[in-house]
Amino acid sequence: MGWGSAALLAFGVVALIYVVRRARYYGRLFAPEHLRELQAAFVELVESVPERDDPATAPAPDDARGCSRVTSQGLALVVTRHRTDEAAVLHISISQRDRPTTQAVASRAAFIILATLARNPAELSPFFSASRVFHLVLVYRGEAMTRPLELRPADEVLAEYMTSYRPVSFAYRELPAGE
Repeated sequence: MGWGSAALLAFGVVALIYVVRRARYYGRLFAPEHLRELQAAFVELVESVPERDDPATAPAPDDARGCSRVTSQGLALVVTRHRTDEAAVLHISISQRDRPTTQAVASRAAFIILATLARNPAELSPFFSASRVFHLVLVYRGEAMTRPLELRPADEVLAEYMTSYRPVSFAYRELPAGE
C-alpha cells in the first residue's frame, strides 16, 4: 500500500469515527428520555420563575440560578418573565454547555417548548445571536396576559413531536453589547 492509499484510509477512519460520535451524541440528545427531561425542566422553570416589572433589571445571582436548568445532555435553558401595562413577556434562552448550539438542536428544543405552551396564544419572536444562544420571546396581550399559562403534559407533547415535528425558524439578530 502506498502513502496516498494509507493517507486516504486514515482520513476515512477519522471521518467515520467523527460521524459515529456525532450520531451517538445527537441520538442521546434527541432521545425521548432526554426530550422528556427537557420538557420537565422547562415546566419547572416556567412555573417557578417570578414575573418582574422591569425587563431591564437582571435577576440577582441567587435568582439567576433559579431561572436556569441544564439537562443531563448539556442543554441549557434560561427562563425570564416580565410584565408591562401592555403585555406579559416570556423569554426562553436555549444553549449548550461547552459547545456552540446548532439550529437543529435549538429547533427541536424550541418545538418541545412551544408544544408545551400551545394552549396559550402569543406573539412569537424566535432569534439567535452571534453567541449562538437561541431565544424564544413570547408576548401575551389582552386576556392572555392575565391568565396563568396552561401547560400541556409531557406525553401529549412527545406524541406531537414524534408525529408532527417541524423546525422552528430562528432569525439572526444582533444584540446590544453586554446582552
